[in-house]
Amino acid sequence: PLNDLLSLLAFSAAKDVNININNVVDDNNGGRQVCKREEPECPKCPGCPPNNRFPARYAKEASWWPSADEVPGGPGYTVNEIRAGRVYIIYATGYQSVVIIGDNGASVLDAPANMAEFLGKAVRDAITMAGKDSSYPVTRFIYSHHHQDHVAGASGLLATLPPNTPIFASEATARLLRNRAGVAKDPRRPLPTRIISEATTLNANSGAPIELSFPDGAPHSVGDMLVTLPAQRILVGIDLLNPGVTPFKRFILTPDMEALIHFHDDLIARLSSDGWLFFGGHGRPGTKEDVELTTQYVRAVQAQAGMALGVWGPRMGELAQQFPNGPLQTFREFFAHAADTCQAAVVPMFEGKLIAVDVWTWDNCMAMVESLALD
Repeated sequence: PLNDLLSLLAFSAAKDVNININNVVDDNNGGRQVCKREEPECPKCPGCPPNNRFPARYAKEASWWPSADEVPGGPGYTVNEIRAGRVYIIYATGYQSVVIIGDNGASVLDAPANMAEFLGKAVRDAITMAGKDSSYPVTRFIYSHHHQDHVAGASGLLATLPPNTPIFASEATARLLRNRAGVAKDPRRPLPTRIISEATTLNANSGAPIELSFPDGAPHSVGDMLVTLPAQRILVGIDLLNPGVTPFKRFILTPDMEALIHFHDDLIARLSSDGWLFFGGHGRPGTKEDVELTTQYVRAVQAQAGMALGVWGPRMGELAQQFPNGPLQTFREFFAHAADTCQAAVVPMFEGKLIAVDVWTWDNCMAMVESLALD
């Protein structure tokens, strides 16, 4: 009965992505044998690394990381002017904080944990670059979401600001930052004082309006917040997409695969006008073309995962014989072999186009396989 269930799941998943499993062609022409995943090599399944071992061609990522922190005697960060006098990005070891210069004060989006000791100074550097004097204030701090790697420097930044500086966050992020007693779980991430529950515009009548909104569903976390600067043609979605880089493990740890897929389609539409830039909290800014490439990758994984389910569903009997410890192990290996097959097809499509495609594709295939089979 379990094998029948798994075969039905595989058929349903393949059907959901418009794939006729009767037309799926096994690259090894049906001669492929089931490989034990503890084997160091799997000659009958080229491109399927047992136990998700990284291939020897592990991607070099040096071009992804700004190197300011490696300069001897340097401050450990760089401040980059994105839109003259209005938008500045602070980089440090691959992370970003955004400074938005309003008519009457600056807004700061995110405070990565690795910037805790110097973000206050870096923000003042950005303000100085914008031509403002020392009296120009920071008037608000904004949480993009609750993950500590992007916001655990908040207390360090806020210590350099007036004590009543407003802290903005989505309703879900505020809830996730509170413990059961209603106080901050982590003193590095102070509780928000301004809760955003619907789309809101800050600085509405200024030269740098800030639109706070939410993606449909939870593409990365339940508290994701988008920050749009329409006058400067900038959209910020922290961790939602990293331009030029393969989506992080299990599609950015998404709890909602359908929302993630929809977000990519929606983002292309949002960046349809010329000159728009996207910032994802890491690495370089992105354009519509970057978003289109990542969307192609997401759709390729979706299609190949569906086809892989169609290949392995009918072969559940082989898996049960190869892994005789019981149906739970068979279930695991069904998913794992489908992920192997998906990875073998997807990686060659995007080598030389997306950084770390050989690093994260197996995890992304596994997440997609599970989603197609179970969601």
